Amino acid sequence: ERYDPDRILIEPSGIGRLNDVVKACLRAKQSGKLDLKVTKLITIVDLSCFEDDLEGLGLMYQEQIQRARLLLVSHTEELSKEEKARLIGRLREENPWAVIYEEDFRLLGRSGLLALLSMIPDYEEEPEGVTSDYIMASGPKRKFKF
Repeated sequence: ERYDPDRILIEPSGIGRLNDVVKACLRAKQSGKLDLKVTKLITIVDLSCFEDDLEGLGLMYQEQIQRARLLLVSHTEELSKEEKARLIGRLREENPWAVIYEEDFRLLGRSGLLALLSMIPDYEEEPEGVTSDYIMASGPKRKFKF
């Protein structure tokens, strides 16, 4: 209320439940005290420790990956081409409808990131009652390089 920012970025650091973050934002919006809109659900995956994190952090981390509409990967330089492809495949198994940027997002420039963001719908603009089956059926698996 005091600062009236244009955007708020919430990063739950792998241990927060994305669903709970979205619910908290929607409750704040419904209270009428804040004019806000939930837009992009993005998860950043450190590919070099993805499987260890998935095992160690469990459902919270898995939910972040499954609910995201954009998956950005990092720390790919440590992986062989084959290992990277295998891990990207695992990400696709967890979330087959997300846009996955397969190169290290830290090397992605501003215009590339903005282009990626424009390719995914805002959370609140998805059709009412949308389900993962709907998204999987309507969204092709896509690869993007910038």
